[in-house]
Amino acid sequence: MKTQKKLAGIIALVAVAAVILIVWNRPETKKPIEQREQIVQQALAVERVQLSNAVQYYETSGTVKANVVSKVAPKAMGQVTALYVKAGDRVRAGQVLAELQDEEILQKISAAEAGVREAQKGLQVAVRNRSLQKNTSERYEELYRQGAISQQQVDEVRTQNDVASLLSEQAQAAMERAMASEKEARAYSKLVAPVSGIVTEKNLELGSMALPGVWALVVEDDQSFLVECYVDGALSSQLQAGGTALAEVEGEGESLQGQIIELTPAVDAASRSFLVKVALPRAALKTGMYSKIRFPIGERQAVLLPQESLVAKGQLTGVYVMDANKKLWYRLVRTGRKENGRVEIVSGVQPGEYVVVRGVEAVSDGAVAGEVTGL
Repeated sequence: MKTQKKLAGIIALVAVAAVILIVWNRPETKKPIEQREQIVQQALAVERVQLSNAVQYYETSGTVKANVVSKVAPKAMGQVTALYVKAGDRVRAGQVLAELQDEEILQKISAAEAGVREAQKGLQVAVRNRSLQKNTSERYEELYRQGAISQQQVDEVRTQNDVASLLSEQAQAAMERAMASEKEARAYSKLVAPVSGIVTEKNLELGSMALPGVWALVVEDDQSFLVECYVDGALSSQLQAGGTALAEVEGEGESLQGQIIELTPAVDAASRSFLVKVALPRAALKTGMYSKIRFPIGERQAVLLPQESLVAKGQLTGVYVMDANKKLWYRLVRTGRKENGRVEIVSGVQPGEYVVVRGVEAVSDGAVAGEVTGL
């Protein structure tokens, strides 16, 4: 009997404890835990979102090319007997890239050498004759002053001296022409770089036959580049040579300021577009690189914020917006073009709102701003 009473007492105590526990854990019986708001200690600068005038661009894509591309081809057919360069080598203007040999080339060189030898002999004869006539003229002038010879005799000697001088000059000119012919003949046996730059293509090998008019090597001037792109024909009246353009080349961290240097006057009937060439400033570019190109064609209204106001969280981009109670909230945004240190905000904020533009590194979502400037 006593055992049953003890058991009943224990059960009653357990039941009372269970009831107390259930009541204690009910949400309405819990006391709220006071939460302290986080206040940003660093001074913040905000900017009021508003529409601003922004440049309206027409955007297309193009290909980077060297401004000067020289295709080197032989003037006569010949076998490659020496090859001094390969693709990727840097060369200077006038440097010999390869040498050719052929019977026709050898005949041209031999004929030119014979012409030089003949011109040399003619020049030697002319120089000696001129020296003789000069000495004779000086002696006759002295005799004439002494009254030993007549005026007629001294005039004849003077004329002969003048003729000898002219013949000497002609012989000198013939010598220069012969040397130029020899140089030209020897040029048939050599492929020479027309400009300084990089060898980008090689279309011959040692021992192969090089044909006249068929390019053997390509040398590009790597100091100046341009972008070739096609533009909608409707814009043909809005673009002019000398106008500006922005190029975003793959691998370059920022836009390059370019200048329109050439526009094709005719619009292609099939694509309804025309070719535009934009010169780029000196940069580490290569032929064939892809580039986006933008041409300013007017103005439009857009929201522009400083680049430093953007906060990246993983793959997301946002800004901190301050409400009327100075609370800061992280807001996702979609960005557009960047220009002059500001970025276009396509969506995510509205005109009239305030965005933190300085001190974002000290801000967290839901914090309260302390000292604020820019209101």
